[in-house]
Amino acid sequence: MNITNSFTDSGFRDYVLKNFSKDKTSIQISDVKNITSLNLKSQKLENLNGIEYFTSLNSLDCSYNQIRSIDISQNLLLKELICNENEILSLDLSANTHLEHLNCAFNRLKKLNISHNLLLVKLICHWNLLTNLDLENNSLLEELDFAYNHIFGIELGVKPKLKNLKCSQNGLISLDVSDCPELKVLHCANNSLLSIELAKNVIMEDLRCFYNHITTLDISQNKLLETLYCSNNKISVLDTSHNTKLQTLDYSNNLIWEKDFLIDEIGVFKYNVSTSTYNANLIFEDKELYVSTEARTYKEIEKLKTIIKTFGKNFSKLNHDAINFIKQQHPNEDVESLKLSDIIFEDENTFRIGFDAGESPAGQLFLYISFDKNLKMNDEIIYETY
Repeated sequence: MNITNSFTDSGFRDYVLKNFSKDKTSIQISDVKNITSLNLKSQKLENLNGIEYFTSLNSLDCSYNQIRSIDISQNLLLKELICNENEILSLDLSANTHLEHLNCAFNRLKKLNISHNLLLVKLICHWNLLTNLDLENNSLLEELDFAYNHIFGIELGVKPKLKNLKCSQNGLISLDVSDCPELKVLHCANNSLLSIELAKNVIMEDLRCFYNHITTLDISQNKLLETLYCSNNKISVLDTSHNTKLQTLDYSNNLIWEKDFLIDEIGVFKYNVSTSTYNANLIFEDKELYVSTEARTYKEIEKLKTIIKTFGKNFSKLNHDAINFIKQQHPNEDVESLKLSDIIFEDENTFRIGFDAGESPAGQLFLYISFDKNLKMNDEIIYETY
């Protein structure tokens, strides 16, 4: 049976003629009925009329086109549908009961009914116009991303396999993940959450809940946590003593405050709530320098006290050695014009002396020389532009 005229989009028709038609002039049912995978990504398509004849289709990728509607009611074996970055207004999935993977992100969907898709494992529907998402029948979900919608409430229910949940930039007031024991990644930033209970999410590794209204955050049971972004909330106390695997932490712009720390003969280090670190403006040989540290708590700044005092006593020599090293590396440059800009004390009792080298094509150029806790110079210049 000749079905060529069913393909009303010339781009889709030409694609099928080129790739599947036996005679290259017409499209027969026999040409397409056994096709199991179709990749139509970035083909400038406006519709997929004719897709109904691909009755053996398991995987369809029609992302990055200009499609406004798609009828997949005859594609009963479909397991994977990737239709992100289109202009789709509605999506009927009621006949696609074998669907396991759906990516319909960056469309114009106001509703998404997945109640018939019981086998769904991965759902990505961010950047749409959704106001509701019913997940009651989707207990097999492992990855769920509905960020950047208008969903104010969500009932996750029991999701024993859910590992990755991204729901940032909605209007969520509450979020219950207590029945998601396998959750490793939770991104729920830019919502209106007042609290979040994580005691049962003991294998969580990545939590991003910044820009909410959270007042308390208990992560004592999340001992595998590696990444935590919880800035711009109303948290007054954050205990990370149980989180020994934590590598990335940002809790700036909360209500957390640490008292000032005085180092005799050096000056006062103050806690900066914007960076969640101790910093100071200190005078060395009549030069005012901005001194920053990676110390986030009073205990951490105490550990840096010795190296900071040692630096202060040896400032002239360290500065002189750094300048001489830069001269050796740049013998044809006017190194004397460099301006001492800042000092950075790092976690491992190491520190860097910074010099402002002025404007460069890439921006303001700074040169840094690193020293270890024994004041031994690292024979390498670090270049940074801002």
